[in-house]
Amino acid sequence: MRLPKVAIIGRPNVGKSTLFNRIVKRKKAIVQDRPGITRDRLYGKTRWDDHEFVVIDTGGYDTQPEDGNLLDIVREQIFTAIDEADALIFLLDGKSGLSSLDIDVNDSLRFVEKPVFYAINKIDGESYMDNIYDFYKLGADKLYPISAEHKLGLSELMTDLLDAIPQMEEEQVRDEIIKVAIVGRPNVGKSSIINRLLNEERVIVNNAPGTTRDSVDTLLSVNDKKYLLIDTAGIRGKSRVKRGVETDSVQSALKSIRRSDVVVLVVDAVEGVVEQDTKIAGYANQMGKACLIVVNKWDIVDKESFLFKDFKNNVYVKLKYLQYAPLLSTSVLKNIRINKILGVVDEVYQEYVKRVPTSRINSLLTKLVAKHPPPIVRNKAVKLYYMTQVQTKPPRFVIFAKFPKLVHFSYERYIINQIRQDHKFTGCPVIIELRQRKSIYKR
Repeated sequence: MRLPKVAIIGRPNVGKSTLFNRIVKRKKAIVQDRPGITRDRLYGKTRWDDHEFVVIDTGGYDTQPEDGNLLDIVREQIFTAIDEADALIFLLDGKSGLSSLDIDVNDSLRFVEKPVFYAINKIDGESYMDNIYDFYKLGADKLYPISAEHKLGLSELMTDLLDAIPQMEEEQVRDEIIKVAIVGRPNVGKSSIINRLLNEERVIVNNAPGTTRDSVDTLLSVNDKKYLLIDTAGIRGKSRVKRGVETDSVQSALKSIRRSDVVVLVVDAVEGVVEQDTKIAGYANQMGKACLIVVNKWDIVDKESFLFKDFKNNVYVKLKYLQYAPLLSTSVLKNIRINKILGVVDEVYQEYVKRVPTSRINSLLTKLVAKHPPPIVRNKAVKLYYMTQVQTKPPRFVIFAKFPKLVHFSYERYIINQIRQDHKFTGCPVIIELRQRKSIYKR
């Protein structure tokens, strides 16, 4: 479960970075008494009243900045922060009063379907309370007079904010547990692999297919790292699924994939990749999960007539949805390379949660467009302006463009391949989304 996010938005010089530093309880954002200091999104993880969440500091929205190009970048960053956040703090300046920019921001928030908290900053004492009444023109049900600099009025704001955002259980916050779903057709060795990893007979193993009917969770700790191993029922084709228990088993396996971080797809080396393996691969890819392919029973394959290189190539041809996934040949019976599985899971998971800085991903966009510009479609020139990563688990990138709907899927694939070439993301699906470039406050 990801931590909930709260974005601080507003016009320049209202104290967004000061409030950000106050909430994260350390001086992470640069604060100066002039507008335009914050340009990129700044993230800070914090704990408040035993609740953990992420705060996002954004640049100030302005219609007449000194640098027109910078305006576009800052707006896109605000746009992204609003999309990412579970709740928003709309910060206003109680000393300078209500401005036309505040009204523009407020008009745009009518389209945002998430909690918005109107905080009036720089109310440094009771004598300044009269300054807040003009802000009721914005139509907010409740205003929060605060002083971020002097830590006044934050208690009520934060209490109501924490009530409005999703919370994680304390145990989930304390330990990062990588959830690993072991999936595959019946009788390919899923439960045996888990028993080897646990070094004990924790899961029932039987040669009869379909022994595991429920998803079985087992907590494993190795070198101070924690894994939740999810043994799933084998997934059969619909024509072979009987009503009742086995139908429920298939649904349980799909649920296990959905709630996992990393999917370990176990394939039978003797039978090779069959149609049902490709369907499971499709499920994992569709759900945006990190993946590892384990080819089990490799010890009984005829090595003279079937080289591993050829077998590997054949696997990737058939599992077209998982060509980004690493492949490991194993044998549970002879305990061959079973101890390498968790190491590869670690590597894949690190790629799954990786975030690329906006400056680097934008530099890549500039290079790939210069090398191969988007084609002209129906006499319309597609332009790609700006790219940013908006999500991990899986990595998702948004590209702001002119005529985004005219971009062919082959050009999207070209962008994804270039992202992989520069930043790997081994074992992870990479998702890109093209959006029409527009003013952040004219949605």
